[in-house]
Amino acid sequence: MPGPRLPASRATAGCSGASAYPPLYYAASALAMLPLRTAPLFARLLAMRLVSVLLGAVAALLVFAAARRFFGSVREALLVALVFALQPMLAFLFSIGNNDAALFAALSWALWSITLLFDTPRPSRALASLGLAALVGALCKPTLVVLLPSLFALAVAALGPRRRASWLSAALALSPAAATGVGWTLAASRAGLTLPADPSAPYPLAGFVFKALAPRHLWFTWHELYWMAWGWLDTFLPKLDYLALLGVLLAAALVAAIHRARLAPRARGLLAAGAVATGLALFCLSLVELLWARRYGVLMLQGRYLLPLFPLHAAMLVTALGSPGAPRRPLADPAWHFVVLLALLDVASVARALGRYHG
Repeated sequence: MPGPRLPASRATAGCSGASAYPPLYYAASALAMLPLRTAPLFARLLAMRLVSVLLGAVAALLVFAAARRFFGSVREALLVALVFALQPMLAFLFSIGNNDAALFAALSWALWSITLLFDTPRPSRALASLGLAALVGALCKPTLVVLLPSLFALAVAALGPRRRASWLSAALALSPAAATGVGWTLAASRAGLTLPADPSAPYPLAGFVFKALAPRHLWFTWHELYWMAWGWLDTFLPKLDYLALLGVLLAAALVAAIHRARLAPRARGLLAAGAVATGLALFCLSLVELLWARRYGVLMLQGRYLLPLFPLHAAMLVTALGSPGAPRRPLADPAWHFVVLLALLDVASVARALGRYHG
């Protein structure tokens, strides 16, 4: 591999994996680098990373505000925001130059907008906020389109019993984002900014279902790659860490099932709506992967594609771990224990990345 400072390393045909993405995140990063256009390369890269850090801070504040409004409690809101901020893969993506940071911030804004729909007699402003957040997300990364059914379902649930009006209002609010995401994807495809098709190795439907539902594939894609670590595919944490995370998830599900009858109606609604929204997202992602596999002959999903819904997942975790019967004191509270576990995993992740790339 040539050195990064050599001319050969800068050679490009003008197209790369990022060139098919909308420009909003990259435009914001370019503006941040503009005052430093004569500065050294690493100073400019730091400015771009700071854009992602700022987006992460904004996203965490929006998650806190959404949880505060939904739960009516600073304690639960703080726990949800901490779980969100300390999720290892999220924390990593909020520290590098990647448009996922803007997508996560936009979805945090969208979910905050949905909490505004609760108990609102005239939800027009909240729906406008939801539509604008989704549109910004689509202008950062068109993969937001596969999450629109989940946002639609959550918005309808939040709007309440006005079913026909709820469906129409939510659809109108999200339609600009849908049109933008689909239009950008089609434009990028027609411009040739995708991989060449490989008709010699398509996945048959039965083979795809068998592969996608295999336990090993589910574990790797939807658990390890969902939490992963600070880095990419060469910086995984030891298996024990991912087993510990799985244990927390199973414990939360068990506690929620045992105490379901004692949960407040809003808490039960959160767990049900979160399960439905996550199922819709997984279905849409799997459908896209099927189309991709049949065209290119490879699977493409990564667990991080589900992370835009992590504010919802964080609220579900805090709800389950803090179910009736769980201690309230921080030193004996399972939710606070989980926050500490995530903080330790972040420290281990940073140490692992430093050892891998700078050791």
